[in-house]
Amino acid sequence: LGIRYLCVKAFHLPLAATDAEIADFKAKCAAHGVIPYALGPIDMSTEEEAEKAFAFAQRFGAKLIVGVPFKTGKTEAWEDRVANLELCRKVSALCDRYDIRFAIHNHGPDMPLCFPTAESVVAAVKDLSPRMGMCLDIAHEYRSFRDPVAAIRTYGDRIFDFHLKNLTTDATRLLDNAVPLGRGVLDLKAILSALREVGYAGSCSIEYEADFDNNHAPLAACVDYWKNM
Repeated sequence: LGIRYLCVKAFHLPLAATDAEIADFKAKCAAHGVIPYALGPIDMSTEEEAEKAFAFAQRFGAKLIVGVPFKTGKTEAWEDRVANLELCRKVSALCDRYDIRFAIHNHGPDMPLCFPTAESVVAAVKDLSPRMGMCLDIAHEYRSFRDPVAAIRTYGDRIFDFHLKNLTTDATRLLDNAVPLGRGVLDLKAILSALREVGYAGSCSIEYEADFDNNHAPLAACVDYWKNM
């Protein structure tokens, strides 16, 4: 597929991995020419979970964690999560102690009280460490009826990571409406131009959330489209 960068998730390598398992994982990545550039998304609801994530990132050698500091709302359901602003302050201190950046992932209308938009992320981190920023998911921003291009231009200095998706015209759902990058409603050329305008120097991670049992062909189309824009 020509993919060269990987944001490492728990199913790739759990936080409980030993140093030997980390070394084996890195060796496998190197053998395939892949750079594991960040960890996450890692969800965390307590200071202990945050500390565990940063300690693992230090052992792994990652300089960026993508995550969601949350607390439970009315129920334990994913959609009832609430942004944990107190934990954000704890995470900010961990960023400075470990010299690791932390990018809060916006999750759109599926988590309406827990960083749904780029604006909500920046509101939470603007007075914290400059190592606190966001992982901008353009599809979730679109599904919140916001303009991803405007978000990039407005908050470019706080964008540390970037999730690429495209959708059909239905802005109310995601998994059932994912399409390869060049075929949906998001204006990816305008998005790429905005990233260049703000001098974005991070990675762009493709998330094609469909055809999970046979997704190599559409993923290849995504990679080809992005590389040739």
